[in-house]
Amino acid sequence: GMMNPLLAGIGIMPGPHFGGGMMGIGGGVQPAALQPVVPPEPPTRVLSLTNMITLTELEDKEICEEIKEDTIEECSKFGKVQTCVIPTPNAADAPPGPQDQYVGTIFVAFEDTAGAAAAKAKLD
Repeated sequence: GMMNPLLAGIGIMPGPHFGGGMMGIGGGVQPAALQPVVPPEPPTRVLSLTNMITLTELEDKEICEEIKEDTIEECSKFGKVQTCVIPTPNAADAPPGPQDQYVGTIFVAFEDTAGAAAAKAKLD
């Protein structure tokens, strides 16, 4: 059958998997709230590169250093790099920490937003 084009356009599939626990926020959700609002990304000096490093590589300090150096070298083509941070997983017996969600992501901080924007456009 025909799907309501409005619903199709915002990617909400009518069906049992829509709703559940999600609708409990603030009572009923007004239809206006279902319109996708994508704010423009604020300019940032920090570039995050995902899928650049594996968990196995993260466990090897030397490989981490190598990847860090390569990343800085690569990113320096776009602007002056201040620092490069590669979050590593906690020890297996440590409680999960906030950095866990960033494990596997490499963060590069540039001195200005232009460098980060140029690198993002090229590397993303």
